[in-house]
Amino acid sequence: MLSFRIKLALWAALLCGVVLLVFVGASSFIVYDNMLEEADFQLKQNSTKLVEGLHATKDSVATVIPELSASLSAERAELKLLRLMSKGALIYADPDWTIPPDIQARSQGRYTTAAHGGSTWRLISRSWEDGHTVLLAIDLSEIMEEVLRMTRTYLSALPLAVLIIGIGAWWIAGRAVKPVRNITTAAEKVTAGDLTERIDERTGGDEIARLTRVFNRMMDKLERSFQQTSRFSSDASHELRTPLAVLQGRIEEGLQRADAPPEQQELLAELLEQTQRLKSIIQGLLLLSRSDAGRLSIERIPIDLGNFITAIGEDVDFLLEETSLTYTSNTPPGVVCRGDEKLLRLAVFNLLQNASHYSSANGTISCDVDADGAFAMIDIANTGPQIPEEERDQIFERFYRSPQYRSIKGQGLGLSLSRVVVEAHGGTLELLRSDGEHNVFRIKLPQ
Repeated sequence: MLSFRIKLALWAALLCGVVLLVFVGASSFIVYDNMLEEADFQLKQNSTKLVEGLHATKDSVATVIPELSASLSAERAELKLLRLMSKGALIYADPDWTIPPDIQARSQGRYTTAAHGGSTWRLISRSWEDGHTVLLAIDLSEIMEEVLRMTRTYLSALPLAVLIIGIGAWWIAGRAVKPVRNITTAAEKVTAGDLTERIDERTGGDEIARLTRVFNRMMDKLERSFQQTSRFSSDASHELRTPLAVLQGRIEEGLQRADAPPEQQELLAELLEQTQRLKSIIQGLLLLSRSDAGRLSIERIPIDLGNFITAIGEDVDFLLEETSLTYTSNTPPGVVCRGDEKLLRLAVFNLLQNASHYSSANGTISCDVDADGAFAMIDIANTGPQIPEEERDQIFERFYRSPQYRSIKGQGLGLSLSRVVVEAHGGTLELLRSDGEHNVFRIKLPQ
């Protein structure tokens, strides 16, 4: 895809090239027309000279014609006397020429163009009151060659001119779009954790200066709004943690009472489950709000991913105890990354828990560790239905749940939390494959 700067330079070069071609054509035509007028003037002047020579001689006309014709040729090699008549009688005719029959003489001269002997000639047919009629011709080969030579010179210089114009337009476009490029660079640097990027404002009232001011004002409003939202999410999460902890404690206390009737025990168990679910949502929101505000604290220590995944496998075995699912892992030794073990454990376990929710009956869940150059990889796969193409990006959004799986318990935060944690470590989380048999998610972390 060509940049705007290059497109502008190419369009300018193309437009100037077309204009120069039109200029070359117009210039050639004007020069040819002027030289043709000069040839007409020469014809008229020489026809007058010829007739004046006839009036001045005392010899017979037939005698002086060869001398006058020779004098014309000697003065201008391409000028020829084609025919001379006196009072309707033909006195002289060039034997090599076939005179066009439609040429009629006029007192001021009638001009026409004719081809003869492979050349183009300009003819004048002129009459005088004393009865003389003269037909002269001048060869236009020199004129045509001169015009063609000039046209070739122009055309040979045209590519260089277009190149210079294109380079100049590219340079001017670069200076013109530099402020826009600065705005683009600043916009690309904007993240949820850093909304402080601004552009130096220029003085003046042009469109670029106005766009810069509008962009900076927009960023100011966006930063204030985001800070308010972040503070609200963080404060709300903090404020809810204590009441929920108290509520969970009282429910657990009620469950431990031996004299509570079965109906009450069942109700308290359901309340405890919902309280734990709400507590998990609040913890996830708190983590996300810290990440959005750029305050997610990461303690980077070397982690042996083989031992790390083996330890998580014990929790997965417990998670799958009452299901028909099978869990396997491949953990070769020596694959190490640097990161926060607690946060990475949350990310990986969320993916494994998600796999258990969406696996087919009697299916398999696997967790494989591998290394690829400077990256360590964790592939988490499960046997389950294919994820629709249009949902493969949406599943990483917060609180997104596929309409066809609303009945499966969950909060819609697991994948978004995992991606936030992985990206905070400088890695990536992606859906590697979903083909109707296996769904594979891959975590890539710098070693």
